[in-house]
Amino acid sequence: LSLLETLICGLLISCVLLGVVGLFVGGTRAIRHAEQQEAAGRVAEQALEKARATPFPDLHLGQTPLPATNQDDVHYRGIQEVFSDPTITNLKRVRVTVFWRYQNRSLQLVREGWVNAVKG
Repeated sequence: LSLLETLICGLLISCVLLGVVGLFVGGTRAIRHAEQQEAAGRVAEQALEKARATPFPDLHLGQTPLPATNQDDVHYRGIQEVFSDPTITNLKRVRVTVFWRYQNRSLQLVREGWVNAVKG
């Protein structure tokens, strides 16, 4: 092989390797983001389950901050909001919003559910 062919071959291999490294970096970021979404979902689901277990008269309308939690060096905080429709007295809507930061971006996840006065 000539020197020119060797240089072109080296350049092509370098470009391919840089592309593969870029895929690994992008994949790692996507996995980390998915793990954070899953952790935030667990926080929200726990809050919804707690609201469902609360006796209906004790589930007060309005906003309540959720206890902050740290998982895998990420700080999650959230709020629980309870709404009621005056025309439907035996149902309350519960919305849980979880907030966290990742790569200097503010992210949030919202879960909603209904709580009814009739248990059984």
